[in-house]
Amino acid sequence: IEEYPVKSVYFNKKKTTVEITKLSTRDLVNRKHIALTNSNFELSARYNFDLICRNIRPEQVISLILCDSDDTSGESELFFSYFQIEQFIRLQSLTLIEIEFKSHTYGPMDLNSGNKLQQINSILIHTYAQILPQLKFLNLNGGGVLESIQLSNLQRLKLGSCSIDKLETITHLAPQLKSLDVCINFGEMNFQSIILPTRLTRLNLQIDFFPVSMDNMEYFLSNCFYLRHLELHLAGYADLTDGQRWQALTNSLVTFYFKFDIHICINFIEQILDSFRTSFWLEEKHWFIAYYNDYLFSIPYFAPEQVDSSYQSVIYSTAPDNTIFYSHVNEFTVRNGKISKEYFTNINILKLKYSIALK
Repeated sequence: IEEYPVKSVYFNKKKTTVEITKLSTRDLVNRKHIALTNSNFELSARYNFDLICRNIRPEQVISLILCDSDDTSGESELFFSYFQIEQFIRLQSLTLIEIEFKSHTYGPMDLNSGNKLQQINSILIHTYAQILPQLKFLNLNGGGVLESIQLSNLQRLKLGSCSIDKLETITHLAPQLKSLDVCINFGEMNFQSIILPTRLTRLNLQIDFFPVSMDNMEYFLSNCFYLRHLELHLAGYADLTDGQRWQALTNSLVTFYFKFDIHICINFIEQILDSFRTSFWLEEKHWFIAYYNDYLFSIPYFAPEQVDSSYQSVIYSTAPDNTIFYSHVNEFTVRNGKISKEYFTNINILKLKYSIALK
């Protein structure tokens, strides 16, 4: 087997780094995980990229990441000049980041036609329809192209932007879905229109720009009989602060992390926190809650990691003391000679910022 003096190739804006170590063609041929990011294809980088592509056997690849951001423009185009998506017959994980679909990459396209957008959408749907049904993991910025494709094997899905209506359609097409990360940030907030897959065991849900009620969440999660891990990022109404209702909804969970953007009158904060001070929260689950800067959140999961010398201890929490906050901080900034009296046990980064007179 012919050997190439290349162990690894790292592409970035300024240079290509090639480690001089023996790597056989077999190692390249058997490569199963491909991540093509951070490249601007200078001459030397392009040569090494070509070398790698010529030695990849697509039928053995199970994980593929493609990126066409500003730093990596044209990367997917070059990659698909070597391969057709249909060749990746064992692909299980696909991540597409700002992919550009150009006519000379994917076949003839009349760029002067008024139907250019429809042509691009048609290319996308045709391409995805051939590869997505076999995937187990998928990470996309949006879910528009998934609305008509059966995702019978999909178990993990990450969507950076979605609507309730689109999510409803996608979840119906993915009956085996077990893990879902999704940000709902546009469209009508019609929770009554969606029932999540019954096999779902993990859900990370973020909802932007729309206030959510406890009734919404109870209905939204009503079908998740196997859910064990839940993370929520929401802005909501006052009933979201009811610990007793959350107890009934999260009784079977192993982990429950949340951050609610919600204003609570100072006179009612302790009363609300009392509903999270039951034996269920403190003894059975060991889930602690805090309220700070108009956020009700789980600690230490959402506790601050970077603070400065003006840091004030969180006053309102269900934790027995503030140690849980101090141990979560990993970066501390000292400003103008002020020294905090708290004891932070896990600081990795210390910054000193002073105003010093020149005279």
